[in-house]
Amino acid sequence: REVRGLLFGGRYTEYDLVNCQPTIMLTWAARKYGLALPTLRLYAAGCPAFIKLLGDTTVWRRAATNIEAVAKELVVRLCFGGSIYTFETDLCCTLMGPGKAFAEGVEKDVGDLMAAFVADKDLFAFFEEADLKPRPSPTRARSRRVAASKTRNASTRSP
Repeated sequence: REVRGLLFGGRYTEYDLVNCQPTIMLTWAARKYGLALPTLRLYAAGCPAFIKLLGDTTVWRRAATNIEAVAKELVVRLCFGGSIYTFETDLCCTLMGPGKAFAEGVEKDVGDLMAAFVADKDLFAFFEEADLKPRPSPTRARSRRVAASKTRNASTRSP
């Protein structure tokens, strides 16, 4: 933040939406589908309590340096289709008791929201009409061009 402020000559302002992903999911899901998503709502309303709960009910197989960052990472991973199992495996930990129950609640809420997405024919029609197909990243496209160029150059050289 300090560097950004310096780069913009002191005219830089940063806006941070607390608990952005769960808050947007809650607002949109409630409006569009009438879903309550109780665990995500609880997390968005009391993030510090969740962080303490996670820290108190997690067994770490190696030292965790920043419990707050780890707790937020868990929720973000779950919001974007990750699982408790991969979280525990990647971070060498085991969620226990209320912390695990909370994570399972987030998984359920996200699953309910995904089920509503899949059942929403209008949502799929929107993406089809907008022709929003995945596009290759510029880096990947450049890598393909470079590889093709090297192949052409190698095949045109005489032995």
